[in-house]
Amino acid sequence: MPIPVSKPQPLAKTLIADELYTVLKHRIVSGELSPGQPLTDEGLAEEFGASRTPVREALNLLALQGFVETVPQRGTTVTELSARVFDDAMRVLLGLTTFAVREAIPLLTETDRDRLREFREATLRGNAALREVAGDAAMVDRLFAVYFDRYANEVLIETQGGVFPHVRRSFLAFEHEIGVAGTAAAEVLRAAIDHSLNGEASEAVAAIEDYAARLESAISECFARRDEARDASEGVI
Repeated sequence: MPIPVSKPQPLAKTLIADELYTVLKHRIVSGELSPGQPLTDEGLAEEFGASRTPVREALNLLALQGFVETVPQRGTTVTELSARVFDDAMRVLLGLTTFAVREAIPLLTETDRDRLREFREATLRGNAALREVAGDAAMVDRLFAVYFDRYANEVLIETQGGVFPHVRRSFLAFEHEIGVAGTAAAEVLRAAIDHSLNGEASEAVAAIEDYAARLESAISECFARRDEARDASEGVI
């Protein structure tokens, strides 16, 4: 989907590699930096007011995580969206999420329950709202954050933070297509919330697994359509 690109603001010259890495990863995941877009040490150093050393360190870390790739004689570019990477990351993320949900439900506070009820209310405003909920990445993020925040396992949260951006990147790339077909998925999320509010951890986990399967199927179909269109444009039979 087209994502508005705002004019980058120069960062402080004291910018360190970690800060630059965070900014660049956000731009890649959000789609502001598109697949295949070239990234040069010189250009980034000039844009952010940093030396080339932290720029190279940030790019090396992004490469290790699969967000950029460097090819000799061609330089560094943003990686293409990959159905395989999405599928692998989705499976890991599902395992982490269901574990967090199962452990967090007995610990939910009234504030947590209010956060869940707010999300549930958003799914009761008709099919248009249901589609919006299912296709709103930020809203779904906030829902699952209730469980991760309550369980508060630092290792789990750190691991989740490593795989989630790959899922989110694909989610955002196909957000509009997912939203159009997302009514059933949002209904499943509402069921997960109901089970959570009732203290039914196993049932909530089953509903989230159902939601993940629907989401994975929808995004896989988006990848398939993209690949078919690309092959057709390139004359591949």
